[in-house]
Amino acid sequence: MSDKLNPLSFEQLTSWIFSEYKYSKSIISIPEEKWHRYPQSFELKLSNKILEAPIGPAAGPHTQMAQNIISAYLTGSRFFELKTVQIIDDLNIARPCIDAADEGYNVEWSQELKLQQSYDEYLKAWILIHVLNEVFHFAPRTDIIFNMSVGYDLKGIMGEPVNNFIDGLLNAANRQFSTYKDYIRKLKIIDENIIDSIPADISNSVTLSTMHGCPPEEIESIVKYLITEKGLHTYVKLNPTLLSYSTVREILNTTGYNYIELSRENFGHDLKMSDAVKMLKYLKHFAEEHNKEFGIKLSNTLPVRNNKGILKGEQMYLSGQALFPLTINLAAVIAAELNGDIRISFSGGASVYNTSQILSTGISPVTFVTDLLKPGGYLRIKQTAESISGVEVPARLRLDLLKTLAQRSLSDNHYHKNKKKLSSPKSSTKRKCMQTDVLCSRCVEVCPNRANVLLRSGEGANEKQLIVHIHDLCNECGNCETFCPVLAIPHKDKYSISFSEDLFDPDLFIRDYPPDPLNPHSIRKEHL
Repeated sequence: MSDKLNPLSFEQLTSWIFSEYKYSKSIISIPEEKWHRYPQSFELKLSNKILEAPIGPAAGPHTQMAQNIISAYLTGSRFFELKTVQIIDDLNIARPCIDAADEGYNVEWSQELKLQQSYDEYLKAWILIHVLNEVFHFAPRTDIIFNMSVGYDLKGIMGEPVNNFIDGLLNAANRQFSTYKDYIRKLKIIDENIIDSIPADISNSVTLSTMHGCPPEEIESIVKYLITEKGLHTYVKLNPTLLSYSTVREILNTTGYNYIELSRENFGHDLKMSDAVKMLKYLKHFAEEHNKEFGIKLSNTLPVRNNKGILKGEQMYLSGQALFPLTINLAAVIAAELNGDIRISFSGGASVYNTSQILSTGISPVTFVTDLLKPGGYLRIKQTAESISGVEVPARLRLDLLKTLAQRSLSDNHYHKNKKKLSSPKSSTKRKCMQTDVLCSRCVEVCPNRANVLLRSGEGANEKQLIVHIHDLCNECGNCETFCPVLAIPHKDKYSISFSEDLFDPDLFIRDYPPDPLNPHSIRKEHL
């Protein structure tokens, strides 16, 4: 099996979406009854746009491919921090790259696609979200924000490949944009005036991600370039190491994560709080002079020693519930240093449990990664969307509420290491999971790339279901194996299919997908 992602064409993705809906009233294995429509818009102004709701996926596996972004939109996301891109786009990432069994760890730190492929995925997602909004009436207008994410140094960002990527999101005209819109016209599913009105300015904001050890002078130079030369509203992603080694160590020990090993070296060469505060004050003033928003994104993952033996390499990056006390305390410290006069975008350890509390402090938007890797997957966004109904988001940070939330995170059992033994799988014997009697769909939920899908046909007692693995969309991240209740490897054990003749191997794959992708009877199994 290949561990390389192979994006679907716009035509294939569009056909999949509407064929699946025709057969099963679901899109990308998300049933219509699980879609989320906001009864009332939050009407938050961000980057000169009116945001319907301030939640969505953070830069990571859920914003790398078009079908991921669409899945997040269906379940209630309206803010999308696109996966970080850089000039080096031929990375060789070790597999597996994700371990989210409890707290999260990963060794995947940048895009796996070529820059042009990444751009194309975002263009496809942008157009299809606008189409789906019109066909299925999600909102009177599509108030969504695509926030691009770039790294890692000024030289790379100024280079032609990344510059072309940024320019393509600033203005998609004269690229594949018109070709894709022409294809939608041929389908005759929405009015041509609606198609013409899909905006070509996909993104006007950016989150800057820098490498650990990047000096404040370099960060300042990049931000000034993004604001003045690219005209972007700009956020800077900061690291938990700002809290200092002793503080991070104390918080991890307090919350039961004393076994997590830190390296003092990572703290030694990283940005210090005094330098960060000085830099943020300067950049905020600089942005105001140029009529642009400036803020910070909290937080990046925390580099820790790889002592679990599941992922490869000497270092891995911590995320999830263990990161929340670190990130919210970092937010409280920085906000106090700046008298609450700073915009904060939040991600570290955000979940359905705390999003409404975070928004109530004036922090927005709130984005997720590790929470979506757990059972439930994208449907956790819907739960979060429902949980924030009626929440008032202050126009300015509430330092009192932020301080209280930070203090409570240190004693809240939700953020303490769960000492209970994880529930054991249903079977202690490793087995194949392609049989119809093992149709738990757990692997469908936890796959960030939607490489495992649940196909349905018929209704009621006559309904037939089959889980298949789409080879093209799998990077063998390992998350499906982590949560498989029968100790199988779904991306190897499930029936496999491919959209591409070039990738088809008769010894591995089922051939007939399409012509009728959502009808299980069209999938031949004779060779299995």
